[in-house]
Amino acid sequence: MRLRLRTRRAGENFHLKLPNNITQKLQSNKQGSSTTDVACVLCQWWIFAIQFGASLLMHIQGLSALMEYQKSVNVATKALTGAGLEGVLIFSLLYFLLLSTNRLLGIGLALVIAIASTTCLLADYTFQTKTQGELPDMWTILLGLKEVWPNLKGEFSSNAGHLNRHGLRAYFLALFIGMLGLYTLGAWMPIFHTVASICGSLVYSPPGWSPQLKTSLDANKNTVASSDVPNVVLIMHDSLSGEGGMTDSNNKVPFFQKMMHSQDEFFVFENARTISGDTQDCLTAIQSGCIPLNKKEGLELALNTTLGAEFKRKGYETVSFSSGTINAIKQTKWFMIYNQLTLGFDHVFSPETTNDVLVNGPSTNDIFMAKHFGQWLAGEGGLGEWSGFDLNQKKESKKPFYAQFYYLNAHYPFYNDVNISKTSNRINGMYTTIDRSIESVFVSLEQAGVLDNTVVIGVGDHGESHGGKLYGRLSKWNAMILHPLMYMHVPKKISDKYPSISATLRHNTKQLVSTLDLHKTLLHILEGNTPKDYPSTNEHCIRGLDLFDTKIQDDRVAWSITGVSSGTDGNRGSMALHSGISSLYNRWGWPRFNFLAVVEYGTKIEGLGLEEKKIPISATDDWNRIIKNMAGTSDEAILRTKSKHTEVFLNTLAEHQDPVIKSLQ
Repeated sequence: MRLRLRTRRAGENFHLKLPNNITQKLQSNKQGSSTTDVACVLCQWWIFAIQFGASLLMHIQGLSALMEYQKSVNVATKALTGAGLEGVLIFSLLYFLLLSTNRLLGIGLALVIAIASTTCLLADYTFQTKTQGELPDMWTILLGLKEVWPNLKGEFSSNAGHLNRHGLRAYFLALFIGMLGLYTLGAWMPIFHTVASICGSLVYSPPGWSPQLKTSLDANKNTVASSDVPNVVLIMHDSLSGEGGMTDSNNKVPFFQKMMHSQDEFFVFENARTISGDTQDCLTAIQSGCIPLNKKEGLELALNTTLGAEFKRKGYETVSFSSGTINAIKQTKWFMIYNQLTLGFDHVFSPETTNDVLVNGPSTNDIFMAKHFGQWLAGEGGLGEWSGFDLNQKKESKKPFYAQFYYLNAHYPFYNDVNISKTSNRINGMYTTIDRSIESVFVSLEQAGVLDNTVVIGVGDHGESHGGKLYGRLSKWNAMILHPLMYMHVPKKISDKYPSISATLRHNTKQLVSTLDLHKTLLHILEGNTPKDYPSTNEHCIRGLDLFDTKIQDDRVAWSITGVSSGTDGNRGSMALHSGISSLYNRWGWPRFNFLAVVEYGTKIEGLGLEEKKIPISATDDWNRIIKNMAGTSDEAILRTKSKHTEVFLNTLAEHQDPVIKSLQ
């Protein structure tokens, strides 16, 4: 059977046979003229149109997700064109390979391309839906593909000569140039982006720690901490919202409520604010005490400062517990989190070393880490070697210790241990499970006889919305996201010795505090007091306050800004200015959902109050007064000149005096 096509190639009729017949002819034709005929078929406009249409159908899921989150004519035009050309290239490659003279190799390569392309499309769609419209970067894609590239490279190289011999290079080159041009303009092309990422990994080095961090780890490594300094425990909860946790609904957090009502050793900060909705920003702020304002000094300082290294340098024995797997994020866009959880620690525990079952995505039950902490305190040693850290060393009882926990049960999909919570409600059960994991740390300290000499600080890196789309915190912020849980335990023995610390902390539980304050507060423990030369906000970093030493005033302002994950000089972003018990939030430069709004927070125990209300004239005047009071301070002058986010934020506020601020496009 033949399909007869009229063409003008050398005045001849061109016959496109069915694949099985063409394959037979190709195998018997040593000159390869039929493959040249294939090039002509591929160049027919109607075949190109069919391939282009099929390409759009192939990309339909990803295109629909892209349009949902980034609805604009410009994005749509580039995405449709890019997706169409990308599919044409894939279909042309498949056609060429299936008609290859080496039939077995051609079918094999075609199968590899088809599976890889489908995988790219499904992975891109999943990533978009989980992150509400974010697109994966090179290092996210390379995670899990590191062993694939060498095989693909060898297989494609073996067929490259066949491609060149039969005159198809010009056709594919034209397609490639067109796609490359669209790609550089920002067109959405998930398969092409994957290939570009693989190729880019051969040129660019993956992110990781820098020489500055190694110098920091080596400096003063022989310092021996005094035996009378307190032990320190830092519990970092990924995605734990204070707005949701500080309610008594169904008595879901009994231990935490005990802390809330304590007037003795426990301190719960009612008006805590995070600095972003992205873990990269939030953990880095806690670890370094810096929201970077530039990509040079500020960003380098933020990425190369870790609490493990700080405490190790001061002679503490250091141990890290992560309920989430760690090895997978090494040398990816989350490399700074890997560093913050591993570098500078004598002992590192994670599911890779403990072999605990994963129950919440890539994480185990937080309570298991508290159990391992108890074993470590009891001197039972570690569980083997991992990533160069010797976990078989036993704890040295004469040295103070710094124990750091990274808990992920509050992270989506939210882990509910029904054996503990006794409820099928996933969110309430998640809070109860976390409450028990916090209590378990205190139980381990008490059983080891060190609770009365241990300062415990707990904090959510940010909060999370428990309904609607996944990971909405990466785009639109609300009270659930901006208000993390933040608490502290200072033993009576220490409070009696330093009564001013207890009084200051109790005062600050009612004031506006930031997760950025914790680094400076922890340095107070390390140095005996906050170093007098500790820098305040400057042209490089936004800094926090020492909660032990500073009685925060009512007019304090704090900032939320994405200084690590997306920088401060882009053309779009999110920023919040906090004052008192409310926040002014601006989302700008995005294809949609841009607005200026007041975020109001619920009071402890009494409710949530998640509504984002538009600003009436009186509220706008109040915020303008707050801005005016910053005149001449670093919060106004430095941030206006060094951060495009802040400049846009302040200008937006100044321009809008209407009772209702309209959506900003």
